[in-house]
Amino acid sequence: MEEKILYSMESPFQQEINVKGYYFGKNEGKERSACIVGALRGNEYQQLYICSKLIDVLKKIEKHGDMVGENGILVIPSVNNMSMDFGKRFWISDDTDLNRLFPGNPSGESGSRVAYAIMETTRGYRYGIHLPSFYLGGTFMPHIRLLDPEHGSTSLANLFGLPYVIEAKSRPFDRTTLHNNWQRNGTEPPPSCRSWLLKTTSSLAATATPSTSIRTRTTA
Repeated sequence: MEEKILYSMESPFQQEINVKGYYFGKNEGKERSACIVGALRGNEYQQLYICSKLIDVLKKIEKHGDMVGENGILVIPSVNNMSMDFGKRFWISDDTDLNRLFPGNPSGESGSRVAYAIMETTRGYRYGIHLPSFYLGGTFMPHIRLLDPEHGSTSLANLFGLPYVIEAKSRPFDRTTLHNNWQRNGTEPPPSCRSWLLKTTSSLAATATPSTSIRTRTTA
């Protein structure tokens, strides 16, 4: 495993903000196989937790020499550490939602610059997995959300072992989400995982079971 700072910026509120990524595979993996992005919002603690557990698992896999070929995996546990530290959901400097700023702008406001850095860092990976939260509170069934299934694989989503796969049609605002920008830039989305369920990490390694496919409209 190699830990790297993917993006760094000055902050008027605290010390320097660093977005960290964790690379697995020989020489970071010549093959950009999969990237997993956790918390884009400051209240997505479960996403941060799931990524930390996933990193623990990948460390063991790498240590035992079980990484296949030259596959490379990148895990980004949290993009929005600053808002998380202050207990805020949105980007603390201007109250914007990072998952509505993609593909970002290198010359834009701070949140847009962060979105641009994440987009560029994850560009070129074959598969992209984002662990978002829902905009409403509540109790949710474990499921995978597949946005515009004609651009993704329902059978691949089934391999996560969760009981439901939600097939959702994108709407105009989806064009500013990480998931949709991955699709439009060649990264195949196995799914977008609803990660408030702490079972997600163990499900990644579990034997796949048939999933029920549901067509609906959802919001990340």
